[in-house]
Amino acid sequence: MAAELCDQVIHDAIVKAQWLMCIAMNDALGIGAKRMQRMFERYETLTEEYKEAQADDVADELLRRRVVQMGLTVREDAK
Repeated sequence: MAAELCDQVIHDAIVKAQWLMCIAMNDALGIGAKRMQRMFERYETLTEEYKEAQADDVADELLRRRVVQMGLTVREDAK
């Protein structure tokens, strides 16, 4: 019961963080419903690819490389 409650609380917090990110992208970049839907679809695909890469123990490195490729800085302690 406690584990299920923790899982629900974590899930709810993640959903809220994702919605805040969507609102920020709309405010800052003008991304509307159609483009947001495309983003959600791509997000789902990337999530599946990440899960598959976890089996090979390379998922985090692939993720880090992609973030760097986008021009963002990754802290060394972010794992």
